[in-house]
Amino acid sequence: MVKTTLVEGVVLVNAESGAKAILKPNQQAELDKTGAIKTNSNPDIDEVIAFKNDWFYFPGTGINSIMRQLQRWYVIEVKYEATSVEKFHAIRIPRSVPLSKVLQYLEATERIHFKIEGNSVTVMR
Repeated sequence: MVKTTLVEGVVLVNAESGAKAILKPNQQAELDKTGAIKTNSNPDIDEVIAFKNDWFYFPGTGINSIMRQLQRWYVIEVKYEATSVEKFHAIRIPRSVPLSKVLQYLEATERIHFKIEGNSVTVMR
Protein backbone atom coordinates (compact mmCIF):
# COMPACT_ATOMS: atom_id res chain seq x y z
CA MET A 1 0.00 0.00 0.00
CA VAL A 2 1.18 3.51 -0.80
CA LYS A 3 0.19 6.37 1.49
CA THR A 4 0.34 10.12 0.93
CA THR A 5 -0.39 12.46 3.83
CA LEU A 6 -0.96 16.17 3.58
CA VAL A 7 -0.05 18.47 6.47
CA GLU A 8 -0.88 21.79 4.81
CA GLY A 9 -2.26 23.07 1.51
CA VAL A 10 -4.40 21.09 -0.95
CA VAL A 11 -3.24 18.41 -3.38
CA LEU A 12 -4.83 16.22 -6.06
CA VAL A 13 -3.69 12.59 -5.93
CA ASN A 14 -3.90 10.61 -9.19
CA ALA A 15 -3.39 6.87 -9.53
CA GLU A 16 -2.41 5.09 -12.74
CA SER A 17 -5.77 3.31 -12.47
CA GLY A 18 -7.52 6.65 -12.99
CA ALA A 19 -8.63 6.96 -9.36
CA LYS A 20 -8.37 10.46 -7.93
CA ALA A 21 -8.68 12.12 -4.54
CA ILE A 22 -8.32 15.68 -3.31
CA LEU A 23 -6.48 15.88 -0.01
CA LYS A 24 -6.89 18.67 2.50
CA PRO A 25 -4.70 19.25 5.57
CA ASN A 26 -4.47 16.27 7.95
CA GLN A 27 -5.85 13.82 5.40
CA GLN A 28 -4.16 10.75 3.99
CA ALA A 29 -4.70 8.94 0.68
CA GLU A 30 -4.07 5.20 0.65
CA LEU A 31 -3.52 3.53 -2.72
CA ASP A 32 -4.08 -0.23 -2.61
CA LYS A 33 -2.90 -2.96 -5.00
CA THR A 34 -6.07 -2.69 -7.08
CA GLY A 35 -5.42 1.01 -7.78
CA ALA A 36 -8.26 2.23 -5.58
CA ILE A 37 -7.71 5.29 -3.40
CA LYS A 38 -9.17 5.44 0.09
CA THR A 39 -9.09 8.71 2.03
CA ASN A 40 -8.29 8.66 5.75
CA SER A 41 -9.41 11.81 7.55
CA ASN A 42 -7.73 10.87 10.82
CA PRO A 43 -4.12 9.74 10.22
CA ASP A 44 -1.55 9.84 13.02
CA ILE A 45 0.22 13.05 11.96
CA ASP A 46 2.95 12.58 14.60
CA GLU A 47 3.84 9.26 13.01
CA VAL A 48 3.76 10.68 9.49
CA ILE A 49 6.02 13.68 10.15
CA ALA A 50 8.40 11.91 12.56
CA PHE A 51 10.89 11.03 9.81
CA LYS A 52 10.84 14.60 8.44
CA ASN A 53 11.45 15.93 11.95
CA ASP A 54 14.28 13.41 12.54
CA TRP A 55 12.45 11.32 15.15
CA PHE A 56 11.72 7.66 15.69
CA TYR A 57 8.03 7.42 16.56
CA PHE A 58 6.56 4.11 17.64
CA PRO A 59 2.80 4.50 18.24
CA GLY A 60 1.56 1.29 19.84
CA THR A 61 4.23 -0.66 17.96
CA GLY A 62 5.52 -4.20 18.52
CA ILE A 63 9.21 -4.92 19.02
CA ASN A 64 9.65 -6.52 15.57
CA SER A 65 8.56 -3.35 13.81
CA ILE A 66 10.67 -1.18 16.12
CA MET A 67 13.75 -3.32 15.50
CA ARG A 68 13.24 -3.21 11.70
CA GLN A 69 13.42 0.60 11.85
CA LEU A 70 16.47 0.54 14.12
CA GLN A 71 18.13 -2.05 11.89
CA ARG A 72 17.79 0.21 8.84
CA TRP A 73 18.84 3.40 10.63
CA TYR A 74 21.83 2.05 12.59
CA VAL A 75 22.82 -0.69 10.09
CA ILE A 76 22.78 -3.45 12.68
CA GLU A 77 22.00 -7.14 12.69
CA VAL A 78 19.05 -8.10 14.88
CA LYS A 79 18.61 -11.52 16.49
CA TYR A 80 15.72 -12.73 18.60
CA GLU A 81 15.98 -15.00 21.64
CA ALA A 82 12.49 -13.90 22.60
CA THR A 83 9.81 -11.79 21.01
CA SER A 84 7.19 -9.69 22.65
CA VAL A 85 3.67 -9.66 21.27
CA GLU A 86 2.89 -6.70 23.51
CA LYS A 87 2.83 -3.34 21.86
CA PHE A 88 4.69 -0.42 23.34
CA HIS A 89 2.83 2.80 24.08
CA ALA A 90 3.72 5.74 21.87
CA ILE A 91 7.45 6.36 22.09
CA ARG A 92 9.20 9.29 20.41
CA ILE A 93 13.01 9.35 20.33
CA PRO A 94 15.35 11.68 18.39
CA ARG A 95 17.25 9.89 15.60
CA SER A 96 20.41 11.67 16.74
CA VAL A 97 20.50 9.52 19.89
CA PRO A 98 23.05 6.65 19.86
CA LEU A 99 21.62 3.14 19.48
CA SER A 100 22.63 2.23 23.04
CA LYS A 101 20.47 5.09 24.38
CA VAL A 102 17.46 4.06 22.25
CA LEU A 103 17.75 0.53 23.64
CA GLN A 104 17.98 1.94 27.19
CA TYR A 105 14.73 3.85 26.62
CA LEU A 106 13.03 0.67 25.44
CA GLU A 107 14.44 -1.33 28.36
CA ALA A 108 13.11 1.28 30.80
CA THR A 109 9.62 -0.05 30.01
CA GLU A 110 10.73 -3.31 31.71
CA ARG A 111 9.10 -5.29 28.90
CA ILE A 112 12.21 -6.10 26.90
CA HIS A 113 15.99 -6.40 27.26
CA PHE A 114 18.84 -6.34 24.76
CA LYS A 115 22.35 -7.69 24.44
CA ILE A 116 24.76 -5.76 22.22
CA GLU A 117 27.77 -7.54 20.71
CA GLY A 118 29.63 -5.47 18.13
CA ASN A 119 27.19 -4.71 15.31
CA SER A 120 24.62 -7.21 16.53
CA VAL A 121 21.68 -6.66 18.89
CA THR A 122 19.88 -9.60 20.48
CA VAL A 123 16.30 -9.07 21.66
CA MET A 124 15.77 -10.81 24.99
CA ARG A 125 12.89 -10.92 27.45
